[in-house]
Amino acid sequence: MAYSDVAFEIGETIGQKISTQAIGEKMKKADHMFRSLINMAFPKMKGLPSNDIKVPGVKDILIADATSISLNNELEKQFPSTGSGGRRAGIKIHALYNLNQGQLPYLKLTEASCSDHTTRNDHILKSQPGDLIIRDLGYFDAKDLDGLHQQGRFFISRISLTVSKFNDWLGNPFDIWKCLETHKGHHWEDFLKVSDGEVFHRVIALRLPRHKWKNRLDDLTKEKGRSLTKLEKTQAKWNLMITNLSIKEVHRETIQRLYEVRWQIELLWKALKTALGIDRLRAATCEAVIRTFIYARLLNAVLLLAAHHQTAKSLRKEIGLIDWFKRVAQKLPKIREMIRSQRFLALARLLAKLAKHCSERNHSKTSTRKKINESNDLYNKCTKCSNP
Repeated sequence: MAYSDVAFEIGETIGQKISTQAIGEKMKKADHMFRSLINMAFPKMKGLPSNDIKVPGVKDILIADATSISLNNELEKQFPSTGSGGRRAGIKIHALYNLNQGQLPYLKLTEASCSDHTTRNDHILKSQPGDLIIRDLGYFDAKDLDGLHQQGRFFISRISLTVSKFNDWLGNPFDIWKCLETHKGHHWEDFLKVSDGEVFHRVIALRLPRHKWKNRLDDLTKEKGRSLTKLEKTQAKWNLMITNLSIKEVHRETIQRLYEVRWQIELLWKALKTALGIDRLRAATCEAVIRTFIYARLLNAVLLLAAHHQTAKSLRKEIGLIDWFKRVAQKLPKIREMIRSQRFLALARLLAKLAKHCSERNHSKTSTRKKINESNDLYNKCTKCSNP
């Protein structure tokens, strides 16, 4: 929708003529206002109680990820996309999700063609010494991981399959895939220098369950259109992880569980799109309108996350994130009225009622958080028993 269309619709509603210039100026101010409100909200959220995820030596757990939103192809100059799916325009939301606080301390909008690599330096600025940053393959860079280590941050990352350079303690080249090709166990671990990195870090290989690597082999064969090489077959069976978490305090099973919590931010992206409709922008053609709409939805998400975190902590229950967003989004007019009239007790009761509905279907599976704590507790007990 163009500014002229917006001006016409508002003019028809209020019975006065509105200029397109006035609409443009207001939208720019709204864009700035919502960005400012989000930045103001972050410090307020630091006082929220943390989740009881116990990882020795770690303060907060931060998950780095990004999601893309398709836009009208007319905006391909302002917001160029990668061209996948036939979409030439798109916008990308980069974020850090604080799992302990249930918040988003970092948000950035770029064109969809912008690589995840461009936000890596921001992770140091938006984290504290002792924080753990979990990343996927899109962020992998050995020198950058060295930088996180030197700045006192912990990290867990997948290692890209394009990496072929590994060195052992003596500085000799190490063929990790040849080693894993004949390895019979379900896991393998050593300290290595990876790619062009300068620091030795823990490299952990985790064998995938048979059904998963079978599916991966099938997908790779279809993608390449030929028979796979011996190296490709070996690579399909393993996930390579790199971390600077202490081997004496954090077991490899805990490393695996921690990497699995990346799904928490995937759930958040899904909640933003299904419950808040943040991706419903195919018709919009005004840059300021798009930015304002997205920042407004992100501010909404920041507040919903805070309420989700506080309610779950108070009730001591796991609350489904997507279900929570959907149910609370439906009650937003009622919630706004309660806040305006300062009926905070009634608001607390409403949130507790919504939380009950969201948690009723959540008892069949053990949560990832509980699995992390259990694996840590088991490892600590075993360590004490072996060191009398």
